[in-house]
Parts: sequence; structure tokens; C-alpha cells
Amino acid sequence: MKNEADSLLYNFQKQLDEHKAKLQPPLVTELQNSMKTLKDIMNDKGVTIDKLREALKKFKDSAMKMGTEIYKNAKTEPPKNKK
Repeated sequence: MKNEADSLLYNFQKQLDEHKAKLQPPLVTELQNSMKTLKDIMNDKGVTIDKLREALKKFKDSAMKMGTEIYKNAKTEPPKNKK
């Protein structure tokens, strides 16, 4: 479960860095807080599997918001000319 969380955090951070400029500031703050919460729970040596599972689900839900926002913004941007 921790390996899955590590992998998700890594990939999510890359995506956030790439698309941050296209996202609304309140969403960016929410996403960063979600990442911090998951990292804090992962670093807690006494964390239960259920608490980690719950934090991972909340993080995935937040990540979906980013994907939705990126998709929505992509639909409103004019197409780029390919050479």
C-alpha cells in the first residue's frame, strides 16, 4: 500500500508541476494539502492500514479533480497548428 502511495505521489507531483499554470489557485492549494496529508500519514510509523487506505482514497479523489480541470481546460483551448 505504501509503495502504491509513493508511486502515485511521484507521478502526481510531475503532473501538478506540468499543469499547475492551467489550474485555479484554490485547486492547486487543495491538491498540495492532499499530498501533504498523505505524506504525513505515510511517515507515521503507527498508522493503520485502514487509515492509510482512507488517505489514499481521498488523495485519489483530489487527483481526479486535477484531471477533470485539465480536461475541461483542454476542451476550451483552441487547437494548436501542427507543422
